[in-house]
Amino acid sequence: MSAPEVELVSDVRLLIPGEGDASEKTLPLKMISTGDKVEQVKTRIETEYGYKAEAQQLSFHGDIMDDEEPLTHYTFKPNTFNYAVITLRMLENPPPRPNKVEQEDENKPNLSLLQKMKALTINREKKNDIFIPQKIDERLWIPVGGFIAIKPPVRRAMGAGTKGVLRFMDEYKGHAGVLQECCFALVSLAALTEEGLLFKKRLLIEGVVPRVAAALARFKSHFGIQKQGLGVFQFLLCDHDEDCVSAFVTRKGHKLALSASELAYAELLKLDSQERKDAVGMTCADIIEVSAFLLHISCSQDATAHSETKTSNAEKIFENTKDCVDGCLQGDSVLKEIERLHEVLKAKPPKAASKKSKK
Repeated sequence: MSAPEVELVSDVRLLIPGEGDASEKTLPLKMISTGDKVEQVKTRIETEYGYKAEAQQLSFHGDIMDDEEPLTHYTFKPNTFNYAVITLRMLENPPPRPNKVEQEDENKPNLSLLQKMKALTINREKKNDIFIPQKIDERLWIPVGGFIAIKPPVRRAMGAGTKGVLRFMDEYKGHAGVLQECCFALVSLAALTEEGLLFKKRLLIEGVVPRVAAALARFKSHFGIQKQGLGVFQFLLCDHDEDCVSAFVTRKGHKLALSASELAYAELLKLDSQERKDAVGMTCADIIEVSAFLLHISCSQDATAHSETKTSNAEKIFENTKDCVDGCLQGDSVLKEIERLHEVLKAKPPKAASKKSKK
């Protein structure tokens, strides 16, 4: 992918929201290069208007911008009236910045991994302990129907936008509770954007697919991660974008979706009709519905996904699942999605994309 062209935006307006429309402030920023990093823009705002750079949160079209990225990463450009608007919010507890490469102090003794962990946790001030993901919920899943509660550590990561959440996923890739909340956080940030298609493209560039796929593969029996991770993929594939489908299949997303549906099917077998209306039954039904959706999208557009799903036990699993969703609140929508998948698998596989079209 070629690098976006750098332009000079002559008229940039800094919007500072207040408690109401009447209390909003708009301040001018003249001559900003789209090649500048967000951190440079924050420094300039501090120089010109006194707002501390480390506490600033800048967003463009609803997308929170990360300090390390240039404005081109967020497709920063003037609107039809030939000016651009950057929204500024001041944070009481700004999210931590990415760790810079630090030189080791020669006089500092080499610490063991255990000693380093103690230094990061035990010796902190008590008021900061809430921002450390707890070991107790590393693999814990609490059945919750609908939205999940995002704890303070992930909320702080969201303060730096999608890049902040993805960095947090990297830092705690062995913590199921963090990964579950991070997947939900990505979809929550997607709901705030005013440029959905550009947001998806940017998520692909930032590497969301391999991270979510790794989480699904690592915690195959964690219902929370399976539901929220598949939810991220559902957001990416819902408009049939070819790049999103290709990235999904490349990372074996269709196989992960089938594995998740098997997990949910096995759990539903243990529940009676009344129990399927509770949080566990709702979660399992959601997993099956989203899995069928992802498979029907990917199989209808990608020959590899169609072939590998067709030769697997997918049709048998989803056929058996029809009886299990009886009693689930969203049973009807699950059955409709399963029927769509069956129709796609009965049809001829899609033609493989030619090399010319990929270019």
